[in-house]
Amino acid sequence: MEMKYPIRINKYLADKKHSTRRGTDELISQGRVLVNGRQAKLGEMINETDKVEIRYRSGNKKKLLYLAYNKPRGIVTHSVA
Repeated sequence: MEMKYPIRINKYLADKKHSTRRGTDELISQGRVLVNGRQAKLGEMINETDKVEIRYRSGNKKKLLYLAYNKPRGIVTHSVA
């Protein structure tokens, strides 16, 4: 899908699959989106030549633990009503 410029920044990032439009507005409000090295504004229009960056928090990553369980043969499990 070809985009027509200038385009609103939230639509641009939604089309690029970075976030939803509302999610992008939240990122902009938190100061995490930069356009050409400066902080983006809500409703800002961008051109094809603009450089858009998203700063995600890198220090607060959760450590995930995956557990796998097996049940013995012949044991029936279901929810109790």
